[in-house]
Amino acid sequence: MARIYIADENPLLSLGTKIKHLAQHWGWVLAFGCVYLALGLLALGMPVDSSIALAKTLGTLLFLSGLLQLAHAIQLRHESGSGSRYFQTFLSLIGGGLMLRFPDAGLFAITIILAFYFLLGAFVKWALALAVRPNRGWGWVLTSAITSIILGAYVVASLPWAALWVPGTVLGIDFIFAGLSMIRLSTELRHLRSDVRAL
Repeated sequence: MARIYIADENPLLSLGTKIKHLAQHWGWVLAFGCVYLALGLLALGMPVDSSIALAKTLGTLLFLSGLLQLAHAIQLRHESGSGSRYFQTFLSLIGGGLMLRFPDAGLFAITIILAFYFLLGAFVKWALALAVRPNRGWGWVLTSAITSIILGAYVVASLPWAALWVPGTVLGIDFIFAGLSMIRLSTELRHLRSDVRAL
């Protein structure tokens, strides 16, 4: 006999259930936040070492991805598009191997990508600021755009030396903000847990 599944009429109820379940484990969120914060501070304290570690990690992931793609290409060797699959596998293996063998070159490529990310993000935020002007808050968006332009230009002007410290510094800042947000979230979840128990 066929089963009939009825969708939840109110998705907010399932969302509330998930939040309550997460509140029961607020301690894990706090622990992960502290780990992220510690790793971020460590990366900022040793930007060169963390940059090299980042390049080697990306190289390892790229190489492992190439191995998985190779296995997939072999399985589908008789299907159409096998040439493109082998070519993509070749690029992943060579790129990952080169990043592992020459992490400095990998850092240079990562730094250039970050510079273009800053500059591209600056133009997007600049356009957004002009679109929302004169509403409140448009000045903050414009300030963020100007900051991104300055960061991108500084990174480009500081090459190749910026490749030694920019990736690790950006990684450290990202980990610090991620850790602080998770710690803040854990305190809110803890209060929510207390409120649920009080009901």
